[in-house]
Amino acid sequence: MSEKKLKTIKKFDTVYCADSVEWCPHEDNQYMFLCGTYQLEDSPKSSQFDTKCKRKGRIYIFNLKFKSKPLDLVYQLETNAILDQKWHPREPLFATADSKGVVTLYKLSPNLLEEVSKVNLDPENGEILALSLDWSPDGTKIIVSDSKGGINVIANTPNGLQLVQNHPSVHSFEAWTCIFDKNDPNVVYTGGDDTFLNCYDTRTDFSLKWRNKSHGAGVTSLLSFAENALISGSYDDNLRFFDTRQVKRAVFEKNLGGGIWRIKKNARNELLTANMYHNFTVLEVNDDNFDITASYFKHKSICYGADWCPVEDKKGCQYIATCSFYDHLLCVAKYGNKDDLTGDM
Repeated sequence: MSEKKLKTIKKFDTVYCADSVEWCPHEDNQYMFLCGTYQLEDSPKSSQFDTKCKRKGRIYIFNLKFKSKPLDLVYQLETNAILDQKWHPREPLFATADSKGVVTLYKLSPNLLEEVSKVNLDPENGEILALSLDWSPDGTKIIVSDSKGGINVIANTPNGLQLVQNHPSVHSFEAWTCIFDKNDPNVVYTGGDDTFLNCYDTRTDFSLKWRNKSHGAGVTSLLSFAENALISGSYDDNLRFFDTRQVKRAVFEKNLGGGIWRIKKNARNELLTANMYHNFTVLEVNDDNFDITASYFKHKSICYGADWCPVEDKKGCQYIATCSFYDHLLCVAKYGNKDDLTGDM
């Protein structure tokens, strides 16, 4: 088998600190992706999660082009600081989670970004940051985790976004991540700074189905991989594979040398991880282990954002976008066999 490599083809200075990248999954816009930023306006020594700090952000929309211009800035928008953003599974819409506890829905049309609706998780006190979000498979709901350990359910209705459930303090500290199960939209997984990985049933008032206590530090990222398969990332540097029918301990795990902030899967079931203090890793998932196929060390700061482009070039090479925080660097890289990394898309 030929050696796999990652080759940088484009860099971009996001000016503000960069923390999220999301590639559009829809056929008409599959070369477009988002980059979200998060900038503290106060002293650099201020806590990132102190609600009294002033923050600002920016959303960029890029287009990966053919030939000599592989990256094109289509649109940018000044916003609250962005912590997470996800595309609607079926429509050209995306939602953002921000530093003022607001979830905003945007619509993408040619060269135009339109705000459709928004909802505030804490309109009375303004003391919550929205940390992560995920769409239900049918796009009718959004689940959002927050800085006080809460999980919120938002309905995407014809009249706009509506907060329909709030479950405070399901985690003792920040609820870093939350996702819907890939095959069962009634099941939700959450991870928090309290080191717990929780599973809830949304049909029974968010009752706890099970709790895993095997992580050595906060649970920071989750991926519902396939039926009964769940992958977690943690501040303890380990990527873990769980069988959700037997969750007392992981089936297997691998230390990636840095807190794992994001886990993304491509159509070939390869994983791309953002390892906060150890850059980025591509892995294959086998029956009993994670096999590293390539590593990417082009960033000089905390690595938060990563995603796969959903299309391949004519040689079968793929593309990834990655971003890092204090050096406000966005990169696009080509991934494939070493001999295939030359030439255009």
